Amino acid sequence: MPLFSVSTSQPMPRILLSGLLLFSLGLHAQKIADFRFSYDPVGQSLPTLIHQAESNFPVTVFYKKAWIDSIRAVSVPDNKFLSILQASLSNSGFRITIKDDYYLFIYPDDELITGLGINPFEEAQVKETWVEIGDQAKMQPGVPTKLTGYVSDATGEVIPGVTISVDDGSSGTISSPLGYYQLELLPGNHAITYNYLGFESEQKKIKLYSQGTLNINLYEETSVLEEITVEEGGARDRLTNTSLGKSDLSIYAINKMPAFMGESDVIKSITILPGVSVTGESSSYISVRGGNYDQNLILMNDIPIYNPSHLLGFFSVFNPDMVSKVSLYKGSVPARYESRASSVLDVKLSPRASSPFMAYGGIGILTSSLGAKGKVLDDKLTYTVGSRATYSDWVLNAVPDKDAKTSAANFWDFNSVIEYQVNSKNSVKGTFYKAKDSFQFSEDTTYSYDQVGFSLAWNHLFSNDLLYNLTVSHSDYQYETEGDAQNYQFLLKNGIQQSGIQNNLTFSRGMHALEAGVHLNRFITSPGSMEPNSQNSLVVPTTLSEEHAVTVSGYLEDEVKLTESLRARVGLRYTNYQLLGPLTTYTYAPDSPRNETTTTGEISYDQNEKIANYHGMEPRASISYLFPWATLKLGYNRLYQFQHLISNSISITPLDQWKLSDQFIKPVISDQLALGVFRNFQENTLEASVEGYVKHYQNLIEYKNGANIVLNESLEQVLISGEGKAWGLEFLLAKNKGRTQGWFSYAYSRTFIRTQSPHVEERINDGAWYPYYSDRPHNISLSLDHKITNRWSMGVNFKYASGRPVSAPAARFVVDNVTVAYFNERNGERIPDYHRADISLTHENKVKKNQQFRSKWVISVYNLYARKNAYSIFFKNSPGAPAQPYKLTIAGGMIPSLTYKFEFN
Repeated sequence: MPLFSVSTSQPMPRILLSGLLLFSLGLHAQKIADFRFSYDPVGQSLPTLIHQAESNFPVTVFYKKAWIDSIRAVSVPDNKFLSILQASLSNSGFRITIKDDYYLFIYPDDELITGLGINPFEEAQVKETWVEIGDQAKMQPGVPTKLTGYVSDATGEVIPGVTISVDDGSSGTISSPLGYYQLELLPGNHAITYNYLGFESEQKKIKLYSQGTLNINLYEETSVLEEITVEEGGARDRLTNTSLGKSDLSIYAINKMPAFMGESDVIKSITILPGVSVTGESSSYISVRGGNYDQNLILMNDIPIYNPSHLLGFFSVFNPDMVSKVSLYKGSVPARYESRASSVLDVKLSPRASSPFMAYGGIGILTSSLGAKGKVLDDKLTYTVGSRATYSDWVLNAVPDKDAKTSAANFWDFNSVIEYQVNSKNSVKGTFYKAKDSFQFSEDTTYSYDQVGFSLAWNHLFSNDLLYNLTVSHSDYQYETEGDAQNYQFLLKNGIQQSGIQNNLTFSRGMHALEAGVHLNRFITSPGSMEPNSQNSLVVPTTLSEEHAVTVSGYLEDEVKLTESLRARVGLRYTNYQLLGPLTTYTYAPDSPRNETTTTGEISYDQNEKIANYHGMEPRASISYLFPWATLKLGYNRLYQFQHLISNSISITPLDQWKLSDQFIKPVISDQLALGVFRNFQENTLEASVEGYVKHYQNLIEYKNGANIVLNESLEQVLISGEGKAWGLEFLLAKNKGRTQGWFSYAYSRTFIRTQSPHVEERINDGAWYPYYSDRPHNISLSLDHKITNRWSMGVNFKYASGRPVSAPAARFVVDNVTVAYFNERNGERIPDYHRADISLTHENKVKKNQQFRSKWVISVYNLYARKNAYSIFFKNSPGAPAQPYKLTIAGGMIPSLTYKFEFN
């Protein structure tokens, strides 16, 4: 079971996608009418009979035990479950309804109950289903009146975007960013349904007399049927909203997907979406629509995350036990987001507690986790804390490879979220995150990095229409490389810090939802320092100067419902960026390339003195039109990026460093235009979409041949600016209803760059267009989840991606006894294509809504057919022969795992 291996070649096996698609067909053969007992259960109580059926057949029955507790099973000739139920309930006052062949409802027959009468307990239950709103004395028949309210979760946090439908769904609305909704209804009886992805569907039957308020709390999904209902409401919402290129994933959806070592993973889950790919095997860095991996703004409760990976990328920094919602914006990025050129990944952590104390955790082969959450102080304060740690060294020691035996890798992280509802108008939410990683290869070099961050948010409700938010955040990412070569022991440090203040206003009234705000951010980068790590080390201490910058931004955005079919969102963001002293920089001769020979002097800048200044408008706009057959959406956005991850390798390494825009390195500017068609089929069972986009980049970072970026005090001498272009077509098909659910996505995308300069050393490939590092034309993802029984489920993932571009040396020569490679074409070759399949089997006892102890076992196999995907490519010199390519493989074998997860209150 090798985790690390190196090979010179790897044949491409033939992948039969049809085999993965067919795995679910055999599991779907029987229907509820076919389920047969091997014995005659005559005389058993119906709840006992139903329990045995749910344990042996893929069926879920919904009923109230008090209704049927006294009814006994009768004998039928074929011993079929459905026949027994129908015969036993004959003339009992209850009827049976079957939905989707696997869900069965038992409920009172209204006509029979009317004739038989209702006992006082049942009468109270019926009355409770109707809510009286308003003053009956003020009722004006035939005159519409207003029903208003807020939709919140179990913690009291408002939920925007809830689909609210009235009666048969012919009318309704969507909750505002404040969770507020307003309906105009005629006085009388109405049934109102509230749907939101990841939460149970809630229906209220009301007797409306006059204007009034109805506040709603939604709760997490607890059964298969409820999850499906929520998805159905979400599917309708995705047709009607203006979001283009936006995807929302609930923790329920993430947990269904097979994951490495049984651990659900946010980053790997979003790679099933078209247009999203990882940079390599086991990586948590993503490329979105051909963008570079530093072009994604990643947030955890408004804390910027600069490294989203743990354990070489096998795990992401997001603890899945604490995640409530994941939103990815590939296009139509809202105006409130800033500073990255490709996408925004917004991960929300929430206490999501409904009892005073609840503990949760998991034990796996590589990692364990433990946490707690609760709701105290009269439900005003909710909290959650969680931690994870790994003990992976024993796996490396079991690998036959000598280098792997002397390697080590570990991580731990800690999260906490506390929310306090001060009163009906004010709430405070605090988040803290701390993580540490360390890994070592062959007792030679140790890499480690630390991340710490916090955010504190205050929400104040001025009125039902107006919400103010103040958020303060800080993120600190530091990374180290420790070398242990004889006489050259060293410690190399780099890092970046970001602190921010956000002021946001949200106003919602009528057809408009307005957002506005002012943001302030401060950045500090530490380009690098090296010091000897032993008394005998010959390393000379070196420290590069820090960089300091600030951004001030303001934005305004309006989402308006123009007609029942036409909606639009128009926003504008203005950002002013300044690089500040103290700093000393070189000056260069005009009309000359930047290198050591063209320097003309130095300029020293004092504390907070302006060095460079960039500013500009970032328009964001999208529009959607709902046709009878589909929804058409069109969107455009411009994005600025002032932070750049400098790396001259095709894989992420701790030697990479963050660099701020200066007078030589301009901010990246991206313009994207996208068009999409969205359609649902079979009563929202199937969702299909096709999106196309074109992008243009200004000031992409590129590297001169032979660029050295480590401890380089004048990076502008090895960096050059390029123009980029990208285009693509994305297809998504999702099935979110029934016992078998899943996603299939395909994306064709291209990304190119060119560097045009009058100076030869600043032109790559002689100024012609060539593939960018993130150019991977074909990406295919398949994720299936099948509910075998009420407790057992199976999941399958498959991923394919074209290989990334790589530069291969054409020749080599020796200068001062040093071998130098010569490259005649940048990114002219590609590493082998990437493909992998995973499978998992889950058993869980979560069958009752209020069950106090819940647990599940997860058996999974990562890299099912042991594909040796390339993590990186390197070239080895051989006397008298061209340099030979080799690939470094991580997870080169099939990796099984067993994980136990639990939760109790």
